[in-house]
Amino acid sequence: MKIQIKLKDTHSIAELQDAIKKSNDEGQKTRLRTIIKLKKGGTRTSIAKELVINRKTLLSWIKKYNEGGVEALLVSKGGRSKGNLKWDEKIFKKLANEIKKGGKYWSLRIMQDWIQEEEGVLVPIPTIWYHMQVLGFTYKSLRPHPYLGNKEKQEDFKKKA
Repeated sequence: MKIQIKLKDTHSIAELQDAIKKSNDEGQKTRLRTIIKLKKGGTRTSIAKELVINRKTLLSWIKKYNEGGVEALLVSKGGRSKGNLKWDEKIFKKLANEIKKGGKYWSLRIMQDWIQEEEGVLVPIPTIWYHMQVLGFTYKSLRPHPYLGNKEKQEDFKKKA
């Protein structure tokens, strides 16, 4: 079943071309060029094939244009959703001061537990890693310790080096 949505005649081709020149959004420029092609008589199928997009995508662009004009064709840049927290730097500075005191090993999991205990918030491990990197801390992985190594072979190796 074909869905027929008529393109509203909100802007002239010249106005749409002017909007392309003013836009910094490549996605919006593509959508505006599509609307221009439709206004010039191009078929939806041929335009969809030319742009290598689905006809449903093309229809959604037409709906957006009909409802909100040129501005509706802007691509969402994403970013933080309103519910996503932006963590307070003080938490990580306080943690850094605690680590600098020394005396114990700090893994990311231990850091996460410490933050949760001290600050009452559960910070994701990748966030802790990032902020500690910014503060100049580096990740050190465990290395095998040759406690069962042959002492004579070790001394011979040191002499050769």
